Amino acid sequence: MPLTFVLQWIFALPLFAVPVFSLRVGTERAGSRYHLAAWRVVGAAFAVFAVCLFGQLAYATAAMIGGEGSWIYSQYLHSRPWLEHSRTFLMVGAALGLLVMALARQEPGRGFGLVAAALVAAGLLAGAAGGVVEGGFLISAHYHSVVLTDAAELLVLLVTLFILLVSNRVDRYLWSMLAVYASSVALGIFWMAVVAQSADPTAWQPPNWSLSALRTVLYGTMAFIAYRRWRAGRGGRPMSGMLGQDRIQLSPVV
Repeated sequence: MPLTFVLQWIFALPLFAVPVFSLRVGTERAGSRYHLAAWRVVGAAFAVFAVCLFGQLAYATAAMIGGEGSWIYSQYLHSRPWLEHSRTFLMVGAALGLLVMALARQEPGRGFGLVAAALVAAGLLAGAAGGVVEGGFLISAHYHSVVLTDAAELLVLLVTLFILLVSNRVDRYLWSMLAVYASSVALGIFWMAVVAQSADPTAWQPPNWSLSALRTVLYGTMAFIAYRRWRAGRGGRPMSGMLGQDRIQLSPVV
């Protein structure tokens, strides 16, 4: 079995730990309602992300066993674009949910949960629809598409991180975990952009396993951050934002 494929299964494992600990943090009774709501949004988004990734890996395993030219292999290649784009826009929806929370006039309640869920679901469906429109999997065309959609995701993530920083409405652990995820997206854009030039024999090409190896490290770091936040909450430690405890707030705009 190719090393790249093995590493993809490996980096999926810590990715499952991220929503487990994030959602457990979100159920804490003490602490800022903003902080806890943000952990619930992120935990729910990564839960769907991990399930989608696991499903795609299982599908890819079956396709590999079936072999090139088999029915399941061709069906997997046809499905791959919408499977991957759906996860990209799922996270865009989650980031927009965090922006709503950061700019909201009132503390997050049931209404915010519904808005965040709707944004995540809309992102998932929009990404899947975009993948369907793209059609089947062609390396050059798909990787160019991934570069564009991931660049859009990265832009939304960076804006979200900045607003969350100055609004001080997430704790340091969550902000750091999102920053690590944004780093994985940025590295993926670089990797895909280079691989998309595979038709040029003079272009440098990274090893196929390199992106999966990087994501193994980064997703493992995210899982560790979520775990540390859960342990800190159990220990009763007070949580503050990146700028300290309520040092600065944006003027409410919604």
